[in-house]
Amino acid sequence: MAKTAEMQTMLGINLPWVTCGHDFGPRPEPWGGAAASPRDWSPVYEELARYADAGLSLVRFWVLAGGVNYPVGSGLAAYGALVQRKRRRRLRRHLALELRPGAPRPPLPEAFLDDFAGLLRAVRRAGLRAIPSLTSFEFFQPAVVLPDGLSKRGRGDLVFGSERGTDVGPFFDAALEPLLEVARAEASAVHSFELINEPGWAVVGGPLQVDRRAYGPLPSPQLVAPAQMSAFIDEGVGRIVGAGLLATVGFADPNPRWLSSSVLRRLRELAGRGQYLHQRHHYPTLLGDHTVPPHAASPITPCMLGELPTAMGGGLDNIRWRDRPLRATEHDPSRYLEARLRLIHDERDYPISLLWSARSGDSRRTWGDAQLAQVRRFVGSRHEN
Repeated sequence: MAKTAEMQTMLGINLPWVTCGHDFGPRPEPWGGAAASPRDWSPVYEELARYADAGLSLVRFWVLAGGVNYPVGSGLAAYGALVQRKRRRRLRRHLALELRPGAPRPPLPEAFLDDFAGLLRAVRRAGLRAIPSLTSFEFFQPAVVLPDGLSKRGRGDLVFGSERGTDVGPFFDAALEPLLEVARAEASAVHSFELINEPGWAVVGGPLQVDRRAYGPLPSPQLVAPAQMSAFIDEGVGRIVGAGLLATVGFADPNPRWLSSSVLRRLRELAGRGQYLHQRHHYPTLLGDHTVPPHAASPITPCMLGELPTAMGGGLDNIRWRDRPLRATEHDPSRYLEARLRLIHDERDYPISLLWSARSGDSRRTWGDAQLAQVRRFVGSRHEN
């Protein structure tokens, strides 16, 4: 199926958070408690309106993120305690949540859902459509204790239960279904609903990642079995589709070896019916992803480029793009991003791409007037054609 027959070409931005992980609902007391809600989204609306004026049409943002405010507003004490664990045949210990017997899955309070609805309305008012992302891979990594005594990450047992099985239904009942109900009510503001960002980093046998600040110089521990994450994706995508929304999963690698063949087959079938949108994320490094593969190379189409860097190349984890058509522009701060977008959409045939990012502190992100001007030129030239 040709790209133009599948969906309209669109360009968007990742605005993953305002304050990472606690943009919605009441916060624990060290972060301001109930006073933080209801959220005033007017500054975000004004920011998004500028992006819409430049030609962007989509915005992707995190909801639960790495779990720093889940359970919402209360911390973990009512549900369990953090303990040291060691996986079989592994030397390293990690901090994990031990659920209290009979503990339910934490619900999302009304204030959380009201803030979520408020953001969707701000997105629509600005002239964009939203791609909310329920969780990110950090949600399933070992817990990290913060200086104020609260913790982030380490929420895997709230998904899979203390038995670490594949029954994800109670978590989705508590944390996904209420959001889907809001998204249905604000459907004109929603493009698609993402289940999880880059799940492979948390899966045993997935690609390795080093997070020095959280876990030191060794690769981050991977705690989720392939069968567990496959079940999470299978049921979660099914629930999103069942709500009448377009589902997506933020795969960094569009063909993960750990994903079960039956789930991959189901995603392909849903994509063929227009109910699922696949993803790949593209960050050229010295170790791989040197060039942008064509859209047709994805194991599932349509596929969007859900993340690509806005920073110029430089450094080991963000090298200059090596695609042949970009040789004359990768050193030019006034043209490099526009040229990347032309490559992605005009030569590699991706229907959708999302820039990384409007807010984040990493080395792959540069976002200012120079980048917005290149976006404006790219979108304007397509309208002229």
